[in-house]
Amino acid sequence: MYDYQRSPTNGWSHWGAMFSQVNEAGEATMTLLSLGAAALLRRRHK
Repeated sequence: MYDYQRSPTNGWSHWGAMFSQVNEAGEATMTLLSLGAAALLRRRHK
């Protein structure tokens, strides 16, 4: 059985850093999508 108490390779801070890159990419994508949606909505109202 896997020992969940063990810390991952290179420690927890390195493990968390992997996900921060993914989160930044996801946030950038969501920002672009929301800006694009706002632009489309504005165009429709004219």
